[in-house]
Amino acid sequence: MKDNNFKAILFDLDGTLLDSLRDLSECANTAIATKGFATHPVTSYKVFVGDGVHALIKRACPQGTTESVINECIELMKKNYTQNWSKHSTLYSGIAELLTRCRELNISLNILSNKPDAFCEKIANHFLSDWEFDLIRGALDEFPLKPDPSSAIDIIEKSNFSAEEWLYIGDTDTDMKTALSANLKAIGVSWGFRTREELIQNGASHVINSPLELLDLF
Repeated sequence: MKDNNFKAILFDLDGTLLDSLRDLSECANTAIATKGFATHPVTSYKVFVGDGVHALIKRACPQGTTESVINECIELMKKNYTQNWSKHSTLYSGIAELLTRCRELNISLNILSNKPDAFCEKIANHFLSDWEFDLIRGALDEFPLKPDPSSAIDIIEKSNFSAEEWLYIGDTDTDMKTALSANLKAIGVSWGFRTREELIQNGASHVINSPLELLDLF
């Protein structure tokens, strides 16, 4: 699957670079438990996360929960996560080696996440400071969340590369849909939060099983 035209990568964050599921699930469970709602096992959060904090909490709350209660839980979740975001989270095995090799190949490294933008920057400064990223972007008021492609398209237009020179790397259907809508080549990762089948069904041209497999494209 080698193709020497790729010069830039747009990574998703959670489930792609960062294994953050335990911290996300514990913080969300703590928030919804304050309302007397049943909590969920960590594995359930694999399908809850990926579309922003509102979608996460709405999925974790019982069906029919009012918007006002959902918003209260969101604020509690944010407070919990602000205090515990790095308690268990870590880079996936092989990510450090991949990023180092990409920089050696002069590949532009970039991140697009549905996490709040300021928090993405904070997480990147903690976990990814050993590597130079050209752009790190989370959720901004001026752009809809993924899978809307607007933010991805804006990133590409502000770069020195055409869409054909970018790879989009992610772990959910949201990521694959974003990539295709932005006319980017979509690469799924099997180590993240969702299944290989979901990634393929939503447009992944390849699904890689370890980070260093990505180097076969360059």
